[in-house]
Amino acid sequence: MPSAPLKPCSYPGCGRLVQPSERRCHLHSAQEQRQYDREQRSPEVVAFYHSRFWRRLSVACKERARGLCEECNRSGAYNTGCQADHIVPREQGGADDLDNLQWLCRSCHSRKSAEEGSRWGKGK
Repeated sequence: MPSAPLKPCSYPGCGRLVQPSERRCHLHSAQEQRQYDREQRSPEVVAFYHSRFWRRLSVACKERARGLCEECNRSGAYNTGCQADHIVPREQGGADDLDNLQWLCRSCHSRKSAEEGSRWGKGK
């Protein structure tokens, strides 16, 4: 099956090509994340997601899922995941342990976050 064509990064003036499921190239995606961390997240939350504990927990989650997006996998697709996600969000009392994590592709993670009203959703 042929893959979808690459599309340009959505950052104004950037000509880099990205996968159809991505909004921005690696450079501008990282810039967007830094801005989000600086302007919208509390310093405690930023520190947690940059901690050694979170990195190790995230790696364990990825290994358990064998690198595949768990949501896509449930529907029969085999997409590579790229982010650990709290099943029950931390803000709602979700635990920081492997039983409360799932490995998701960026698309599934963004959709779930929007539905929960966190980063791109209805607001906090």
